Amino acid sequence: MENKVLYGEKEPTFSVIIPIYNVAKYLKYCLDSIQTQSFSDFEAILVDDGSTDECPIICDQIAKGDSRFVVIHQNNQGLLMARRNGLQIARGKYIVHVDSDDVCSENLLITLYRTIIKEEADLIIYNFELIDEDNRLIEEKTPAFGNGKQSIHIEDKEIIIKKMLSTTEINTIWIKCAKRSIVDISTDYSQYRRLMMGEDVLQSMPLIENAEKIIYIPDSLYKYRYNRNGMSRIIKKSYIFDFLNVRRRIYDLIKKCSMSQEVEDLLYKNYSHYLVNYLLKESLVCQTRDEYRELKQEIASLLLPVDISNYLERTTERFVWILCRHNFFYTIRLIAKVYFNRRS
Repeated sequence: MENKVLYGEKEPTFSVIIPIYNVAKYLKYCLDSIQTQSFSDFEAILVDDGSTDECPIICDQIAKGDSRFVVIHQNNQGLLMARRNGLQIARGKYIVHVDSDDVCSENLLITLYRTIIKEEADLIIYNFELIDEDNRLIEEKTPAFGNGKQSIHIEDKEIIIKKMLSTTEINTIWIKCAKRSIVDISTDYSQYRRLMMGEDVLQSMPLIENAEKIIYIPDSLYKYRYNRNGMSRIIKKSYIFDFLNVRRRIYDLIKKCSMSQEVEDLLYKNYSHYLVNYLLKESLVCQTRDEYRELKQEIASLLLPVDISNYLERTTERFVWILCRHNFFYTIRLIAKVYFNRRS
């Protein structure tokens, strides 16, 4: 791993971490939106995750002309580890994440700075909008909390967890600005290095757990490029397995923070639904009873300490779970074929 680190006399207010992989088509838009921020006290850490296109050249060019930009060139390790490696050299008081094919509002950092000064926040969550490949607005997301007119202090962490379990609107790491002291920088994430889905939630959990003051800003400060192929790779069949593993992390947080039974029940319903969907999806791949037994053992390793049949709301899912417990493999395969044909 090659890296260029510039150490100034004082730490910057923000470290902006950008994982990069084969997005040369969009990268200049992204970096320009950071370079032209109206608030200039930041460092931008560009983590080139083994790109094979023009990304390494683009990164080196901007770093050569602007000392606020730092470049790491590394062999491909995946999105999660690219972010984690960027964190290892971050010097900013606050951490901001940006995906390399997205764009920031020019007022992102100044808005965050003013909020930090006014509210003394540990964690700031903000709104975003969708743009297309030509940077045209598709949709501005409805604010996740409050009336959408002013910033609010979220005192009850259960509100955030409920939202994360019921929607994906606030799950992403790139709509969160965190005080560096609450980020689990020293935690080893290598066991998750090949996660295809859920890395944002995995990294968000410690922030929510450690933050003493959380502020939500309804302003759209981030532009997410919809329907793209860069770091947001095509999801493989393992995505549900990843999803379930990450949900176990949420379960750990719920238990640690002694959250209400309502939150636990919401997690169990969410988890049980995806567990049965994983079973159905993988049953189409299994060709023999031995392969099915391996799948069942894998399912058993993912189970939370509850009877998930109590949390399955759909009749089909409850029936499939009964079949699984009694080893009716071929019947499950038949149901899976019908189930996914109807949804396609």
